[in-house]
Amino acid sequence: MAIHKIIQKIIASLHLWFNEVVFLNVGIEKVVTAKNQTTIPWTDIGIPFSEKKSIIILNYAAKLGIRTHVKVEQISEKKYKIIVPKYEVLGIELDKTNPYQLYDSSGELLSYSTQDIDTGTLVAQTLSNEEQEKYLEKYVENINDSAKSYYKALFQSISKDIELEFEFSGQAK
Repeated sequence: MAIHKIIQKIIASLHLWFNEVVFLNVGIEKVVTAKNQTTIPWTDIGIPFSEKKSIIILNYAAKLGIRTHVKVEQISEKKYKIIVPKYEVLGIELDKTNPYQLYDSSGELLSYSTQDIDTGTLVAQTLSNEEQEKYLEKYVENINDSAKSYYKALFQSISKDIELEFEFSGQAK
């Protein structure tokens, strides 16, 4: 029973010191394309050969983890269940040296009157929350493995005899 109280205090203290726990840092390179075309006024009909295209290579890092603390349930004297809350994208950061590169920008014969593609808007759309949620789904197994390693190391430092069971609540499959 004394070990259980120590564990509860350690978990609570960790979340007082740190507002979040990062389980995985992912370096992402994404190719984004966009195109604009001039249309006939008052219609959605595109004017032939008036298309402009841009291809951007975006480089950034995403931090994946949790902001709320885990729940610890004692199953037996030396066995605990760790309930990990839903993962979140904790932050994204553009690469400092090469955040994005305009790989190609081209226009067709009659594209002089077509609006240029706003690369800033394109980058912002790519970094939206909806886009980042896809990475949580893609890397959920890696995040689970990292969370297991983190809490096993933490609990093993208290006692080598402790067994852990994990439940990942609300995670994408």
